[in-house]
Amino acid sequence: MELRWLYDFLVVAETKNFTKAAELRHASQAALSRRIQQLEAWMGVRLIDRAVYPSCLTAHGERFVAQATEMLRLANESRDEATKGLQASSNSIRIALPLTVATHLLPGWWRAWFADQLAPGCQALPTNLHDAVMALVSDSADLLLCYYSPMLPIQLELDHFERKVLVRDTLRPYASPLFLKTLTTSADVVLKSGGAHQLAYTDGTYLGQLVRRVSEAHKLPPPQAPVFRSDMADVLCQMAMEGAGIAWLPGCAAAKAVSRGELVPFGGERMALEIFYAAYRNVDNRNPALHHIWQALTGLPFG
Repeated sequence: MELRWLYDFLVVAETKNFTKAAELRHASQAALSRRIQQLEAWMGVRLIDRAVYPSCLTAHGERFVAQATEMLRLANESRDEATKGLQASSNSIRIALPLTVATHLLPGWWRAWFADQLAPGCQALPTNLHDAVMALVSDSADLLLCYYSPMLPIQLELDHFERKVLVRDTLRPYASPLFLKTLTTSADVVLKSGGAHQLAYTDGTYLGQLVRRVSEAHKLPPPQAPVFRSDMADVLCQMAMEGAGIAWLPGCAAAKAVSRGELVPFGGERMALEIFYAAYRNVDNRNPALHHIWQALTGLPFG
């Protein structure tokens, strides 16, 4: 049994809607449903009644809400007790973040944060956005660095977590010059027609949800059959550089390829979505390294 199954179940129990719960958990509906089924298999009973619409909890599910809440409380309490006193005394920091941020932004930021003093130890925890957020919430990370868009805000309790917006970026479509030469029409037309030359994010990923929303705003049809899917922007970037199709990428992921002429942005400003990178911390975290970084989170270099 995985603790995230309990978080999944509690969100479904609260929202009573798999689609909404999947969005809050930054997962695809299929992945969320699969994890609930794994929890049910582990429990040996049905927790969700899928025979009615909207779905509701079974009698076992109703009873399990309090039990799941208590299980998570005890798990977090046990971990806190085991690490009590270590956090404030150790000169190290744990940073949870998406792989794109870890690869393209963190090294420059780290250099800026500790330009005039010895840097602390650091454990970078690159992962998907959902697990990065959960690492912060469960106190498995001191600092969360991630994407931020008012179009799709991250749901964290403002009484317990503080946010600082760091730098601006742009999410837009890119393709290689080699690929563009193979098209019998313009890349803009391919997007507008939902053509099959698109490299797409896995359903439920944060960037994938943003692409879906900006596509809907421009009345772009969903890709008919994406030639390639991944939950990582860097993977889609590499595939686009190889001429495999069109990829929506954050500017930080595409910048070096654009400077070398290996990728070309298109669609103009109307197809560009402004996004930001933000830092989050638990207001009760007294880690001295975190305190120093939080004070330094101004005027960060981009890239």
